[in-house]
Amino acid sequence: MAGADIDYRIALISMLSLLTGIRAFFRVRTRTLRERIFSDRAERGLNALWVALGTPLLASVFAFIFEPGMVTWSSFPLAPPLRWAGAALGLTAVFLILEVHLELGANFSPTLRLLPDHSLVTTGLYRWVRHPMYSSYFLLFAGAGLLTANWLIGGTGLGIIISQMTIRVPREERILQERFGGAHGVYAAATGKFFPRIRPW
Repeated sequence: MAGADIDYRIALISMLSLLTGIRAFFRVRTRTLRERIFSDRAERGLNALWVALGTPLLASVFAFIFEPGMVTWSSFPLAPPLRWAGAALGLTAVFLILEVHLELGANFSPTLRLLPDHSLVTTGLYRWVRHPMYSSYFLLFAGAGLLTANWLIGGTGLGIIISQMTIRVPREERILQERFGGAHGVYAAATGKFFPRIRPW
């Protein structure tokens, strides 16, 4: 059992290391390394919520990796195949995040703003989903919760991304609608917000 626990910890470290490398690379590439994610006054509440959820998330992740005994109180029993399914889901999410970054290119910014030469991306993953970055992070945190079999890690992570999906995304869509007008309206009518639309035959 101890050997399996080490394997889960190594899988989590690998997943998070890949994610950190991808994010750092693209923030350097787009010169947004120093941009704050929530720089808008209207997002101060979201920033506070993120701190409230992010602090226990980071603490529990570090505890799971280095001192797993500290977070046994928030763990739950889960069969190994489901935990490895969580690892696969999380790794898939990391590669989806990489793909989203590649498709956004110079349009990427962690701040809720449009660049002067911003373009409406409708190819790749954006062909089916308007906000695949958020969807990918949702899958990532769900996978991390399963991999660690820890409701604190999964719950706080999902809380962060769901709060952004419900609070930030509507503002993002309004900004896109103001910039791209009818083109964004047509695009929005044909795609799902976070997951592909299921159309009847």
